[in-house]
Amino acid sequence: MVSDSSAAAPAAVSCSTLRRRTHVRWLDCIDTDRSKLYDQSASYIFGGSGGNGYCDGYGAGYPGRGDSSIGTEYTHKMLKNEVEAGAPVCQEVGANTYSDWRKRLSVAPGQTAYFAYLPNGHIVKDKKGVGTQHGVYWTGQAGTSLSSTKDMTKEHLVGSTMDYDDGNCGETYDYNGNPSHRAGDGKPCIGSFTIPEGTAPGIYSMVWYWTFWLDNEGAYKDQNMAKGYFGAAYSTCFEVEVAGGSGGNTAQKAAPAPAPAPAPAPAPAPAPAPAPAPAPAPAPAPAPAPAPAPAPVPSQAPVVTPAPAAQVGGEAAPMPAAPGCTRTVSEGDAANGINITTDTSCNVGGLGCIDEICRYCRVTNTEKSAAFVECASIQSAAKPGTISSLANSKNGLPRGEGDGTL
Repeated sequence: MVSDSSAAAPAAVSCSTLRRRTHVRWLDCIDTDRSKLYDQSASYIFGGSGGNGYCDGYGAGYPGRGDSSIGTEYTHKMLKNEVEAGAPVCQEVGANTYSDWRKRLSVAPGQTAYFAYLPNGHIVKDKKGVGTQHGVYWTGQAGTSLSSTKDMTKEHLVGSTMDYDDGNCGETYDYNGNPSHRAGDGKPCIGSFTIPEGTAPGIYSMVWYWTFWLDNEGAYKDQNMAKGYFGAAYSTCFEVEVAGGSGGNTAQKAAPAPAPAPAPAPAPAPAPAPAPAPAPAPAPAPAPAPAPAPAPVPSQAPVVTPAPAAQVGGEAAPMPAAPGCTRTVSEGDAANGINITTDTSCNVGGLGCIDEICRYCRVTNTEKSAAFVECASIQSAAKPGTISSLANSKNGLPRGEGDGTL
């Protein structure tokens, strides 16, 4: 039955129900920040009264963990036969329940909210909670509320029901002392619900409702533990205040805004970075290369003798300042970081290129010259050039081995 919550607080439960509320089954914390509920759970579960106000939202009438009677005062248990008869689904609370540190959660349409509850042994120890369902229910209209267990229907469900076992929570050890490989003692289970897009601003009454039984008794994970179990339901009633705007859309709009920020304008800025194209300026560095050339020549005079034979295609010409070479990486010199070609691709002089310095072909076979073509195979296509042992010494190769020209 749907009632007008503006006139009175949620319906009261009977005295007999209150006396039976000895189990701890309630929502401790409601928030839009999941990590706050889970990662910092000790703040509100074990902090006593010091944890009051930590969460952005609480259940109606929540006394706080500093109240030693919270287990009997706040657990709302309804036996299966009472549920079927239509028991009050909420506890009676004062009109000013949301005051001081007790706050109702503020959310926007499309925004997801999270809630925390302790597994209380029903996942790892007696295992009776595995497979049971819980969910959040409402009327969808501000200022109204659900009052009976008969109202806990799909029509009033926000989203869908969830398994009480969230796949993570559970005590450290089972009843036999075996490791559970779950989150461990004191870590809560986490559930969630999303306020539908288009929800009008206002204060909405919600019900977290857990059906703690399985219709198929053979489905209980531990049949011994489930023997003779009759079944019960638990609930926590709470309010949320839906603000104007859209929580889902706001987040999505924020993302596009940054998109223009990295405007392609900066991208072109890096484009000018090709200004390092002046790096070819180091190409003139080869010009100094000839200077050292004479020095090695005298020292290796005996080896230089074959040089004239290697010089083909006309009279020797001075090494060009900026020859145009086709630059490829040869397997033979790749390990040394040298970009070479072994064809006649130099625009000016030489039978091959190393970096941007023209060089000759291979005369003798060595480990370091193996990557170059033999001179005999390309002599006919050679252009005028100058033999230079400097090209080798500049790149860390022994003269007479790197290109076989000396």
